[in-house]
Amino acid sequence: MAMQEVRIDGRPYAVDPGGVGQPLRARVGADEVVLPVWTWGDHRRALRRHLRVEVDRLVLDETGYAHELLQLGSVDPAHWDELVPLALWWSAGAAWAADPSEPQVRDGWVSLGGGVRARVRGWSWRERLTALRECVTEEGSHWSVDPLAIVERLVDMGVVELEGPGKLVAAGLDALEVGLVHRLLVALTRLSLPRPVAEREPLLADPRLAGAILALCRALRWTPSQVLEAPASEIDELRALLGHEPAQPRAAAVVERPVRRGGLHAHPDAVVLVFGEEARP
Repeated sequence: MAMQEVRIDGRPYAVDPGGVGQPLRARVGADEVVLPVWTWGDHRRALRRHLRVEVDRLVLDETGYAHELLQLGSVDPAHWDELVPLALWWSAGAAWAADPSEPQVRDGWVSLGGGVRARVRGWSWRERLTALRECVTEEGSHWSVDPLAIVERLVDMGVVELEGPGKLVAAGLDALEVGLVHRLLVALTRLSLPRPVAEREPLLADPRLAGAILALCRALRWTPSQVLEAPASEIDELRALLGHEPAQPRAAAVVERPVRRGGLHAHPDAVVLVFGEEARP
């Protein structure tokens, strides 16, 4: 068996990844161990048991999570502690680690690796509000968020279709290797969830450019991304036309003069019939 060395947290491991849909073979001393294919379903079930929310951050019991993978692979418990870093590396998607590029959605499809691709769609704003509301519950004076439920809804609603080798996609998303689903989640997150301020379009940080983009959005009834992706020459022409647009005349302010009332007009029980302009007393 041809082995390659990987160094994880400063520790060297001899491994043979085998590729997408294949187990990981590794050597520990004189022993050979096999880590199983870790699926999206395995990953979700393990997270339910080992992921928790503490105040404003997520905390993963890495050892407990890794032990579930090692137990599934029938690895000798004597090796568990030294294999925790390797198990975490494997569950993070070692099969596609050779492609570090961010997955891109093109014509509604995103490539996940191993010949698998998914047709995806983003949430509407209504769908996002509904999903977030259903995953946040009030507990006394605090709010409790279920982050895994949000991710599950994102996947369930965002994946329209899977394509790829029959043995990989026939059983559905839960049977797909978790490393491939990690790439899917990157694409779905960018389509549907708010981006951190640091990742937003840098051009929008310039107030003058932001104002120009907003003016074009109003004129074209487009989104900012549509404006930014339009041909530069056409945008130049449109901005020139907007600069020569005649100013709209302001409507004259209408000031109503107060009606001075006196005599019978002022009597609380008076019934006054007015024809034409009201006569002044």
